[in-house]
Amino acid sequence: MSCFGNGSAVKLFYVREYGTMTADTISAVASGSTFADSGSGFISAGKFAVGHIIEVSGFTTAANNGTFKVATVVAGSMTVTDIYGNAVTLVDEAAGDTVTITQEGGIPANPELKPIRFVSEGLSPNINQIESNEINQARQRAPSRGGTYSVAGEIAAEVSFSSYDDLIEAAMQGAWAARGSLTASTISAAATDDSFNDSGNGFV
Repeated sequence: MSCFGNGSAVKLFYVREYGTMTADTISAVASGSTFADSGSGFISAGKFAVGHIIEVSGFTTAANNGTFKVATVVAGSMTVTDIYGNAVTLVDEAAGDTVTITQEGGIPANPELKPIRFVSEGLSPNINQIESNEINQARQRAPSRGGTYSVAGEIAAEVSFSSYDDLIEAAMQGAWAARGSLTASTISAAATDDSFNDSGNGFV
């Protein structure tokens, strides 16, 4: 997730970070463990970059679907490894199937900004200072230098129905399940034990 202010420090918005591509121009090439796109869409709008973890689905061959790591990428070609950088084995498969490639960690070109019901915040920047213990020829320690920058703190917000579904999904590392429904002519009611029964065994 990324958070943005509108300049007044009053309104905050968040956007889910992701990139996705769906096309029927994507093929798999066993040699070099490569996905090829005749539509040259892999890097348009900043979709994919080296190091991204991607989820591929839609190929007929199961070995070409799954989770991979981008090793190299240009507009029409992307080589992949497993998520640890080890070699993977793809199977030659021509384009034609509708293939979807999704990755977490990139802001789409036209993000859907969602408002945070902002109340207050306690965000503050942190700079990691790196220091050496070495004594130089002048019998002095080298000056410290700034390391990684980060921002930490809390954002207080009003809670309301469905306002933060994406944030809750991210925290739980999953997705909301669709609400279940069942329509059938095999369902009966029994007064003896206050139960509904389905002769089609469709409840679960």
